[in-house]
Amino acid sequence: SPTPKPSAAPTTLPSFSPSVSPTPKPSAAPTAAPGLEDPTVRRDHVTSLLQAHLPLNTDALNWIADVDTWQPESSATAADQEWIDRYALHILYDATIGDSWNNQGWFGTTSVCSGWYGIICDSQKRVLEIDLHSNNLAGTLPTELGLLAKMGDLWISQASTSGPIPSEIGALTDLSSISLSDTSLTGFPTELCAMPNLVYLSLRNSPIGVYLPWQYIGQMTNLVNFRMQQTQLTGDLPSHIGLMTSLQELRVYENSGLSYSIPTEIGNMQALQVFSAYSNTHTGTIPTEIGRLTNLVEFDIDQNQITGDLPSHIGRMASLRAFYAGAQQSLGGTIPTEIGELTSLTDLYLYNNELSGTIPTQIVNIGRLQLFHIYDNNLTGEIPVLPSFSTLCDSGSNCCRMESNCFNPTANGEARGCRVQNSNSCPPNSGSFSP
Repeated sequence: SPTPKPSAAPTTLPSFSPSVSPTPKPSAAPTAAPGLEDPTVRRDHVTSLLQAHLPLNTDALNWIADVDTWQPESSATAADQEWIDRYALHILYDATIGDSWNNQGWFGTTSVCSGWYGIICDSQKRVLEIDLHSNNLAGTLPTELGLLAKMGDLWISQASTSGPIPSEIGALTDLSSISLSDTSLTGFPTELCAMPNLVYLSLRNSPIGVYLPWQYIGQMTNLVNFRMQQTQLTGDLPSHIGLMTSLQELRVYENSGLSYSIPTEIGNMQALQVFSAYSNTHTGTIPTEIGRLTNLVEFDIDQNQITGDLPSHIGRMASLRAFYAGAQQSLGGTIPTEIGELTSLTDLYLYNNELSGTIPTQIVNIGRLQLFHIYDNNLTGEIPVLPSFSTLCDSGSNCCRMESNCFNPTANGEARGCRVQNSNSCPPNSGSFSP
């Protein structure tokens, strides 16, 4: 089996980790709004604020009226919005079995902006971010998340939450990042595709299990990072992905139901830096249009069912550091001489294919090559003078693997640090190498 690939090629993708500082605590005790100390007044007031969202959640409303002792600083509209956020967060707590969270610190007499775990607010004390990843959440995500109108980041990953992703999230027009990865959530509401400021969306390793509405996903022209790997996707990658011209990272690997060919429109995604679609069932050929992806750092289609020849256009991908196209079984033709133009390349996987001809001498121009796997092909001829893999890679002979081909044996030590054991089916005059 091939040497394990790095978890991700180095990129310059933007960071989407929380970056907003919590709202400072007020320097003086708040002054209660007149009349809201009375539970009945408080209940009626919050009910009036939520008239457009009937029926209301009885438990949350009773908590606000009869248990909660927090008071807003004034009766202004901003304070009204704080009531709505507080109501929605109580429902989120109950729906995700908050009593079992690893970190709690919710409720009490404080504002949601003061000490509530995972909550960050803006200067108007509106909920700006929810970050509850790895906090032992379970249950379901409530539709009332759609009430948090100013929320910009939603991170509820590495959780046992299940059920559908609420479509009401699509109403949050300020939302820029969503991470619901490593959960048991299902479905992909089309409303997510209409979020104008969304730049990061990760549903990784969650059983989304649907044919994605790509005709709408193509409208996500501001999306930068899209992670849908290990989500039980089915269908194909249609031409609509070519409309996602801001996308820098597309990860859809390990979806065995994701098939058909890679669309030629991928060439329109010229901001793309990472395309990872390994261990799917893609067929067809590698489109020559990939040569237009001059910012691409990693191209990974390992372990699919790609056919045809390796296109010479890969030589135009000037930023490429990792090219993985092994285990297609029917990928044929020759290794193009243009591969020598990829001077930034460190990883090249072409193993277990039907490649023939010789290794082009131009490959010696790739001075940074550290992982070179071309075993199990029909390659012949002499091996060019390659870098010393024993000094470039820590994995020894697994860094450079050329076995199961039919190379001419020489005594010049060209295969330095490589495993070069010819196939048993080679013609008698091809000789043999020792591993």
